[in-house]
Amino acid sequence: TCWNETGECTTISYIYYIGGTIPYYINITNGKNVEDVINEMLYDDNVNTTNSTIKSGVDAWYKHTILDYDDYIEDTIYCNDRSILALNGWNPDGGSIADYLQFKEYRWYTTDDLSCTNTSDQFSVFNNKAKLTYKVGLMSGPEIRISNNYNARKTGQDYWLASSLHFPANNARGRAVNYNGLMFDDVIGNLNGVRPSVSLKPGIEYSSGDGSMENPYVVSVS
Repeated sequence: TCWNETGECTTISYIYYIGGTIPYYINITNGKNVEDVINEMLYDDNVNTTNSTIKSGVDAWYKHTILDYDDYIEDTIYCNDRSILALNGWNPDGGSIADYLQFKEYRWYTTDDLSCTNTSDQFSVFNNKAKLTYKVGLMSGPEIRISNNYNARKTGQDYWLASSLHFPANNARGRAVNYNGLMFDDVIGNLNGVRPSVSLKPGIEYSSGDGSMENPYVVSVS
């Protein structure tokens, strides 16, 4: 809509969701369409050029605590999979504006799929499109699910996972783990903690412990 009776404007508002009587929209200019906007938000070359507060904190933790053991850490992929499950109101060919954009992890309870489709979501030290400073990141929802270890999950506080969930009205929601080790979803921006994770290189073996704060895992090099 152009918000006028003539239907002519230099900035067009694309309505992607209506909550009650409130329309939620983005403004599009320069001849772009909604497909261009989605590509810019999710897949463009500049989507991962600014560090988040969480990444800066995790990097500082790794440098202070883990860097001396860096030779034992594998450079793996930490996945924030934003593959689209349902466009709904973002579908210009007739999507429902009564529902919202859903990412793959929206149906987290039906799959343990560990694949990570989009290059811009594959965070690692070697990926220039989603580049990490250190070999550390956050676990995804599927990784937490297949661990099936509540003792290892719970920390006594809520903490974020890397998995995006959906984009309802004017905020995004992501997957998190509560103080007791159960997964839930929360509004991005809420004050949960984080739990940095690393992947050990092959040849490093489990020795003892159950992964809890009181009885952490002990590993050794074979």
